[in-house]
Amino acid sequence: MANLNDSLKKTIDDLDLDRRLEQLGEFAQKTVADVKAQAGTLAHDKRAKVDELLAKATDALDQRTHGKYHDKAVKATADSAGTPPTDGPAKPWYAE
Repeated sequence: MANLNDSLKKTIDDLDLDRRLEQLGEFAQKTVADVKAQAGTLAHDKRAKVDELLAKATDALDQRTHGKYHDKAVKATADSAGTPPTDGPAKPWYAE
């Protein structure tokens, strides 16, 4: 068993796997950061469309739950915009 472990350690050292794994991790972190930045830019550029879709989603949620989660939906919408939540619009008539 010790011979197999030694053989594996030597192979890992020969292939320089530690360095390659570290490089892969750095590359993955950079890629995730780039994707996150691009998504943020896209969301910023399409803010009006995002707001419209969030409003539609909030209305649909209100209709299906009779306004039970209206406050949470308004808070989530405000959170997505990066603004502090306000009282938001009044609950729709069908929520009462």
